[in-house]
Amino acid sequence: MDEEYVPYRSNRDHLEFYRAWMEGTFNVDQLANRYLETGTDRAAAKRILKAVQATLVTAARRMGKHGQARLLMLDRDRLREADARSYNRVPSERRRRERDARLFRRRLTLIAELIDSVSVPPKPGDLTDKWFDESVAKPLMDAGLRTIAQVADRANAIGYLWYKSVPRLGPTRAARLNDWFKRHNEALGDLFTPFALTPKRLLPKEQRQPWTGSAVSRAPYGVKPRSPFLASRDGFYLPPAELDGSRGRNRAPLAENRSGAANDYEAIQAWLNLYKEPQHKHTLRAYRTSAERLLLWCVFAKQKALSSLTTQDVLEYKAFLADPKPYDLWVSDVMHPRYDPDWRPFIWRRRPKAQRFHIPNRAIEPPNARVNAAGEPLVAGLSADSVKYALTVAAKLCTWLVGQRYLDYNPFSGLARKKARTQINVGRSLTRQQWDYVMQFAASLPDDSLKTLRLRFVLHLAFSTGLRLSELVNAKAADISIQDLGDDMRPMVLHVVGKGQEPREVFLPQSLQRTLAQYLSARGLPDDPRACPPETPLIAKLYSTRWGDAMTDSALYRVLTTFFESAANAIADAQTSVRGREDRYRLLQASTHWLRHTHGSHAAARGTSLAVIQQNLGHKSLTTTSVYVKAEARLRAEQMEAFDQAVFGQKDA
Repeated sequence: MDEEYVPYRSNRDHLEFYRAWMEGTFNVDQLANRYLETGTDRAAAKRILKAVQATLVTAARRMGKHGQARLLMLDRDRLREADARSYNRVPSERRRRERDARLFRRRLTLIAELIDSVSVPPKPGDLTDKWFDESVAKPLMDAGLRTIAQVADRANAIGYLWYKSVPRLGPTRAARLNDWFKRHNEALGDLFTPFALTPKRLLPKEQRQPWTGSAVSRAPYGVKPRSPFLASRDGFYLPPAELDGSRGRNRAPLAENRSGAANDYEAIQAWLNLYKEPQHKHTLRAYRTSAERLLLWCVFAKQKALSSLTTQDVLEYKAFLADPKPYDLWVSDVMHPRYDPDWRPFIWRRRPKAQRFHIPNRAIEPPNARVNAAGEPLVAGLSADSVKYALTVAAKLCTWLVGQRYLDYNPFSGLARKKARTQINVGRSLTRQQWDYVMQFAASLPDDSLKTLRLRFVLHLAFSTGLRLSELVNAKAADISIQDLGDDMRPMVLHVVGKGQEPREVFLPQSLQRTLAQYLSARGLPDDPRACPPETPLIAKLYSTRWGDAMTDSALYRVLTTFFESAANAIADAQTSVRGREDRYRLLQASTHWLRHTHGSHAAARGTSLAVIQQNLGHKSLTTTSVYVKAEARLRAEQMEAFDQAVFGQKDA
């Protein structure tokens, strides 16, 4: 044995694993799962046992205890069995067993003494292959992480998911490594930050950012260069002092400033604080995104403060939103968390669904167009509607800042204005034939699937009530009651808190009640929602607690849009008839809000009172609801179709 090389000489977890294995109380798999970074990998456990024994034998010999070194190499099972049993029949056998039992106890005492003598705390400069098994150390070494300090550099720069930058390490071993780093972090001088060792969702906001210490000032060993858009403690970009707007050209006189903000960053935060209440969480998220994009563009594209913008700059910003170049700086391949070094303000995305299935036309497609793995064209900029929304938010921000006398004038007010569209786009709804097809397609899905039952209930609930997306996911069992209207009329009512925190009541038809009862029963709950726990969400995640966790609005949106896309692809004559192509096109565009418009359009077409539709949809004004009344337009369309048939013959199928 080479006494100069002592593997794992300091890893106390491995030493404790060896001692517990020698005691024989638990099997090797249980012990490995408790002590080792390799988990229940039996081959790795055997390697560690052999290496630790070699370490202890070498330590005993260096101390001149050669007899104790030989004691460590005696057969474990024979000594352990001797300690557990006694033999009284044959004196020689009894004496041998008693001797082995004494040796067993002496060896456990010796192991405890040697562990204390050879165990030392880890140091940042220690090599990873001296602390961890080769199945863990080799991926780290291959990725350039030769020392514990280098592992810390990468983890502090990337965060809890740092292991994704290390091929063949995997989340299970990485989680065990993180546990080891947590236990020894004090000895390492707090080398690992909470950002590196804790999932982001469990961290307070002020800790959800990469470490900015000197140890990660440059990209460590293969990590991509850090993002120039790193956020401040509250997760929002903080401009450098020379561009922070404290001396912006569009600043109002300082004596008139009523916002309390000294620079652009503080001014934006003061505006966003107006929307901190829970009922404005979606508004806050959208406004925050738009405001930060504007601030980043000012600093990185124009090299000027936000409070120095002119109307000409705003025109350039409008063009930038539609095509954010250079792409390498502004656009990422996938969406990253805000604190990730790879985060960018825009992401490459597929074209709208209704445009994805057009036959490629090389004459109009740019030769260097960016495509995904499936060959579908990608776009980086915002759509026309999204650009308009972003400019509206920015104008609203600057209007408030002018009112607070932080800015002297609003640069967005100089843009040419089109007449505002006051009516709801009722064209974003499904016709009666399209809705019938959607329900038939949903009925064709497997009946024994909880996913199918949830989908059918969501379609039925959204169509019959016209609820908004946020109202659907927030609906709970406690919101349902029975109203006694007399004459044996006791309808079921859903109490909704809608837009602007306005409460309203929506009646649930009996067919919808039956669909809800079937869905609740499939979830293992009473079929009557009033008998369920009050906090039970009507629409729950598939895999959660018994009464379920509510779906998020984004998850429900994806479920419905994916369903509509599947229904569109299943249209048999989508390529052979005008109606088939139109149905497919509309279903590919459909989303959750389409069901709300479909409810209003169908209810008005069947003669439902506008007052009833207004109450269901939660409109403040009856004028808003009246846009669903299209009887006159429908009559004109039918008469023109009849005229066309009389002239040109039978209409398309």
